Amino acid sequence: MNDSVERTAVLETIGGALVATARQHRSIVAHKMADLGIFPGQEFMLLELREQGRMSPSALSAALKIEPPTVTKMVRRLSAKGLVERTKDPTDGRAVRVGLTPLGEDLCAKTEELWTEAEAQMTQGFSERERFEAKDLLQRMFDNLLRG
Repeated sequence: MNDSVERTAVLETIGGALVATARQHRSIVAHKMADLGIFPGQEFMLLELREQGRMSPSALSAALKIEPPTVTKMVRRLSAKGLVERTKDPTDGRAVRVGLTPLGEDLCAKTEELWTEAEAQMTQGFSERERFEAKDLLQRMFDNLLRG
């Protein structure tokens, strides 16, 4: 689609502008993630593990709000890259816990930098007040949608 036509259509609704902005943001982040060797979405698992520590795959599934087979696939891929490791649960030898490796810890810091850079690009020219207001308005929209 022609860029000017898309911009015109997008500006007609808040939802359209929101979707277009989210897509562009995701595209920028995905490109930067590829440079780090991971796919979009995988950083959320790494960051969750850094925040929570070792977790069971089912706890990861619940925390990330994704299906267990998706968690299994992500853990397998991240493990192959040396970013996470699976260990036996100390209280139940049949259960598995997933945790970050030192390489995974390092990548968490890089993904946070990447997200900070994307946010800076997205809000270039905004004052601190405008940044706060944009975040506040988006949070209110999100809350409204949750309430139905």
